[in-house]
Amino acid sequence: MTEKLFTRRVQHLFRYMTYEQMAEECGGTRSASWWRHVQLEEADRFNPPPPKDLPGIAKLFGGTEEQVAAMIAQEFYGVSRFPDVRSERERRFAKGLNGLSGGMRS
Repeated sequence: MTEKLFTRRVQHLFRYMTYEQMAEECGGTRSASWWRHVQLEEADRFNPPPPKDLPGIAKLFGGTEEQVAAMIAQEFYGVSRFPDVRSERERRFAKGLNGLSGGMRS
């Protein structure tokens, strides 16, 4: 069973906001009734939000568009792992960076 991170975030927000406030806060990209269906875990009957809705939902969630896209991919499409799009050179460089100390030295 996949964790429903998108739905859990909506349920958390519902403690503090109405469905109408959610719809307003996301810039109207999703309706109050759509947020209600998500909160009640009935969203699987509806289409997931399209990419054009990500900025508004990210604003509502207080996160990034990438975070929202990952939540949607995981919950609506069952995709939980994404391929590493970095080049081999970037991966090698990142390994070296991870080994460096985070503090400044004099």
